Amino acid sequence: MFFFAPVTGCHRPVRENEVAPEDVLPRLSRSTSPGHQLDLLNSLSALDPFGSQKALADASRAVRPLLRSSDPEVAAKAGELLSRWNDRSALPALLGLLKRDDPLIRFSAAASLGVLADPAAITGLVLGGGDPDSTVRAESCSALGTIGRRLKDASMPGSPAGSRRDDLKRIAAALRLRIHDPDGSVRASAARSLGVVAAEGDIFPLLSLLRDPEPGVVGAAAAALGVLEDRRAVPGLVALLETSDPSVRKVAATALGDLGDSTGLPSLLLLSKDPDPEIRRSVLTALRLLGEPSTLPTVLDMAKDPDPQVAGQVPYVLAGLYDSSARDTLLPRLDDPDPKIRRCVALALGFVGEQRAIPRLMRALDDPDPLILVDAVTALGWLGASEATERMQRMAREDPRPEVREAAYLSLLQVYNLSR
Repeated sequence: MFFFAPVTGCHRPVRENEVAPEDVLPRLSRSTSPGHQLDLLNSLSALDPFGSQKALADASRAVRPLLRSSDPEVAAKAGELLSRWNDRSALPALLGLLKRDDPLIRFSAAASLGVLADPAAITGLVLGGGDPDSTVRAESCSALGTIGRRLKDASMPGSPAGSRRDDLKRIAAALRLRIHDPDGSVRASAARSLGVVAAEGDIFPLLSLLRDPEPGVVGAAAAALGVLEDRRAVPGLVALLETSDPSVRKVAATALGDLGDSTGLPSLLLLSKDPDPEIRRSVLTALRLLGEPSTLPTVLDMAKDPDPQVAGQVPYVLAGLYDSSARDTLLPRLDDPDPKIRRCVALALGFVGEQRAIPRLMRALDDPDPLILVDAVTALGWLGASEATERMQRMAREDPRPEVREAAYLSLLQVYNLSR
């Protein structure tokens, strides 16, 4: 039997902290105090950009004049709101803010133009890349990368393909200049954006940044090289796996996985013992992306990792490496003396739908370790093991441990759904 709540009306549900523009906008138009204006603008932050188009249009008309405010916080907040509401008519005023004396306004304008991601802002942002303030230069580079990502989207309406290519070339040329910026944050921002818009040949400027004295710049360049998927970057990235900075080692490992080149596999496997758990997680991600079955022993060994997030990632990686040879390796490990390995293998075999694992998984239901019981019964549910339903029913009713009862109940539902 189904029960229905009574219909109380057809009004759209009110969002938490939702603002009523009809209350705020008249006060905003009358206000002359920057502090009061800022409070009212902050209240408009709750306005749903996907809500009433009339409300957004009214709000945009009321906020646009504040782009000319002499108070930097007011002008910056007005630009932030208009860009969030996708008000492209504010573009000329936002470009004008890039020329204001206050670097806070110029920074905010660059960020707002990045949110709008309109190619008409490219020229202004290229000039912003040469701003005397490093934060403005870095934000301009980031905004150029956002626009470039939009231009590379083949489904983007508007400019013809030839015009988009020309715009991408302009962006890439500006970013190549900025990777030599004296400020490291600008070089890093330019590198990240260049990884988005780069064309053939742009790998070499990024490779030069792998020798940068600042780890943040090296990491940004390594990540960009991974995005570009140019295998000429592999030697430089492999060399970074031995650097002393853990953040660089982490990014390099991820980038090598993105490149899909197994040349760096021996160095990656060495990093599986790195003292930093974040790096070990990056290694697992890279091994999953590379998909080399030969790495199975290393991945299995990482099931014993002391960090629960590392060990928790192992079943997904094992599933990604699964093939016929992996099956012959993994099935016997359901009887491994180490419970951590048994748990990871049980989940991995359930992920991949390996029906031959069912008899061993049913034996695991007698394991004294409740964690192994939970994972074994979960895997049996994924496998649709109808032969285990009687045991699952008994566990769901009688087991004294709530986590085991819950897992058994959910697995019963899974088996039922798969058998329908």
